[in-house]
Amino acid sequence: MRIVLTLLILLAVGACSQPTVRVGSKDFTENKILAEMFALLLEDAGFRVQRTIPAGSVTGTFDVLRGGTIDLYPEYTGTGLVLLGLPALPDRDQAFVVVSREFAKVGLTVLDRLGLQNTYSVLITENLTTARGVASIADLAKQAPDLRIAVSDDFARRPADGLQPFLDHYGLRFRDVATVPLRDRLHLYDMLLEGKADVIIGFQTDPQIVDYQLRALASDTPFFPAYEAVPLVTQEALSRAPAIGYTLQKLAGKLDVQRMRALNREVIFAGRSPRNVARAALVQMNLIPGSVTAEQPDIQIAIDPWEVGGPIATAVLRAARQALPERETAFRKSVAPVASLLRHEARMAWTPSIGQFRIVNGSAYLYPELESIAATGSVFVHALARRDDTASLAGAKTIAGGPLGSPSHKFAEAVAAWHTPAPQIVSLPDTDAATAAGAVIAGKADVAFVIASLNRTDIAKLLQPDAQVKLIAADRWWVGSARLALPFLAKARITADVYAATSEPVETLAMQATVAGPSPPASIIGRQGPSSYSEDVYPVTDSVVLAFNEHLGTHPDIGPHLRRAAALTPEQRRGVARLNPTPGQTVLSLAIILYLFWCGWLFVRPRKA
Repeated sequence: MRIVLTLLILLAVGACSQPTVRVGSKDFTENKILAEMFALLLEDAGFRVQRTIPAGSVTGTFDVLRGGTIDLYPEYTGTGLVLLGLPALPDRDQAFVVVSREFAKVGLTVLDRLGLQNTYSVLITENLTTARGVASIADLAKQAPDLRIAVSDDFARRPADGLQPFLDHYGLRFRDVATVPLRDRLHLYDMLLEGKADVIIGFQTDPQIVDYQLRALASDTPFFPAYEAVPLVTQEALSRAPAIGYTLQKLAGKLDVQRMRALNREVIFAGRSPRNVARAALVQMNLIPGSVTAEQPDIQIAIDPWEVGGPIATAVLRAARQALPERETAFRKSVAPVASLLRHEARMAWTPSIGQFRIVNGSAYLYPELESIAATGSVFVHALARRDDTASLAGAKTIAGGPLGSPSHKFAEAVAAWHTPAPQIVSLPDTDAATAAGAVIAGKADVAFVIASLNRTDIAKLLQPDAQVKLIAADRWWVGSARLALPFLAKARITADVYAATSEPVETLAMQATVAGPSPPASIIGRQGPSSYSEDVYPVTDSVVLAFNEHLGTHPDIGPHLRRAAALTPEQRRGVARLNPTPGQTVLSLAIILYLFWCGWLFVRPRKA
């Protein structure tokens, strides 16, 4: 027993003597990933790590480092020069030497560079290049008075390498300037894709640049300094634990733009946590032990593959992650999201309203297993026909939709049921607009349906001026009894400015895009007990539903034709019924109670001898 106690004491003393390192980060994705890499390397080396990820904005994180709240965080050489009040230096080596020397004067040490150069990028869409001939910053200067730019508020405040110096350097004068908080910097890409901004300032390692096929504008007179990622550590922390430097040295030169862009993509689009992404990367680089496995996230949201990365889908993923901060959340790509939900492959599904219905003989019946968690905007019916064909939807003999169970296939079923004679339905292998167009061009279908958010990437790419297909009206059959049978549809219009190949407005139908989840089974006991955390059967808890809607921002209410989650439908107050609503019943109840007491007394009273 004495030996055991001695060992426990030694272990406790050893644990207490183990140094603690406080790791922080700035409030954006890449910096969080880098900070998690630092923390994981230090933990692997035997340090206890206290995380403050994120610690704040650019200046806020620097202030807490100097104030002694944290010991280190990932910094960039160009930003370091700005924080020190020094002029920008585009030469990478010179910037590293200067920033290392000057930080040392204020009690900070710059460790070896990680190999990652991440400067700012001036970004526009290919449409702007085509429409206005903007291919460089020099071209942009000529068009700027008619354009809008959006930047993070952090970039707008930077005195040496921020918005105002950038505008002055190139002589740019924009029609409007919009800013978003640094923590919401990714909203800039939503603004660009939604047409709310024409130009944005992003980071070179942002995955959206490739995924959204954006153009980064070059210049003959570079403005932005070198931004190489480095660990910035207090000299006090290194004096206390010199092994910090040796440990983080393992990461020196191991990262580049391509790898960092891929890691950012895992967090931004796949919904994985920065810590898990950082751990997988370190294992892959053989810097910490472990195995790289295909992790299944705790929460999966089924979604059409072609909607991933779009503004609505991005907002849904962001809201889900904010509502469930302790759970890892990701999209599960599925051509039939509701089918994936019903098979328990996903916890929620983002789907057009029609996805929540069975279509039987042209009528819609809600799946009893589903409830709507939120409405997130609208999706539109895109009816594609050959450009050289004058056929209308009413005269189509064959119509095509996506795979069986997909929203576009269900829509084709509804259309077929309300046409006489009923057209033949062709099932396509996926929901890609190019596949639908290919079926029309090849003559396999007269009309093909794609149900999607406006300006979805695959549709916008397809409907260019030289396209072999066109959009046709898709609303004229939805009248009379069809409206009663399919109440989730609504008249809508795709205006001429949405797609390059569309010269006139197209009348169509739209429906709500919804987030659906499993509805409570009849046998469920309570909504907030342990069973509510099951990922196979039970609904999303009320608190998560409310948090999800809060973080989703401004959005419409769920339509009356859908079943709302209980948390979104406050129960009617019920009056508490009195046990005895009349005086006579009260007297009778008292008499019965007194009689029972008398009977009990007779039973227990002592008997006389």
